[in-house]
Amino acid sequence: QIVNHSSKNIYELLDGLLQWAQAQSGRGDYNFKRISILNTINKVIELHKITASSKKISIINNIDQNIFAFADELSIETILRNLVTNAIKFTNENGKIISEAVVRNDKVYISVEDTGIGLSKNELGKLFKIEYHLTKEGTNREIGTGLGLILCKELVAKNGGEIWAESEEGKGSKFVFTLPLNENNSQKKIKGNA
Repeated sequence: QIVNHSSKNIYELLDGLLQWAQAQSGRGDYNFKRISILNTINKVIELHKITASSKKISIINNIDQNIFAFADELSIETILRNLVTNAIKFTNENGKIISEAVVRNDKVYISVEDTGIGLSKNELGKLFKIEYHLTKEGTNREIGTGLGLILCKELVAKNGGEIWAESEEGKGSKFVFTLPLNENNSQKKIKGNA
C-alpha cells in the first residue's frame, strides 16, 4: 500500500510537471471547438465516483445540457479533474461537491464548490502562484503535489479565460473559471493572453 501510494504521488507530480511545461512552452496541442460543459463534467465525475464514494461524498451536477463553450476539451477535462480531485481531497466524509455553470454575456462561468475544510486568507493569497508551491494535507491525509492549480491557471489562460477561488476556513471552497462562449470571443482572449 505504501509503495502504491508513493508511486501514485510521483506519477501525479510528473504528469502535472509535464502538462505545466507543455502549457508554458506552447507545445501542447489545442483543438478549440464548441464543447458541451455537461458532457465534459460527466466524464470527470465518472472518473471520481469510487474515490468520492469511499469518503461518502455526494457529487451534485447542476449543469444544464444546453450550456456550451468554445474551448479545448482535453484542457477543460484536466482543469475539472484537478478541481474535483481537490474538492474530494479537502472534504470530510458525508460532504458535498456541487458543479454549476451559467452564461453571462459572452462568457461561461463554471464552478466547483465543496463543503470542505476551506482555506485561510493567507492560503487563498498563495493559490495559483508557483513561487509559493502551496501544499496541504487532505482530510484523509492525502498529499498533493501543489501543481494542480498552477496547471489549471495556465490551461484556463490558454483557453482565453480566468480562474479564481472563494473560500473561508471551515466553510468550504468555491473555484470558478470562465471560458469564451463563442469562437470570435475566444480568439480575442487567446491573442490577449499570448
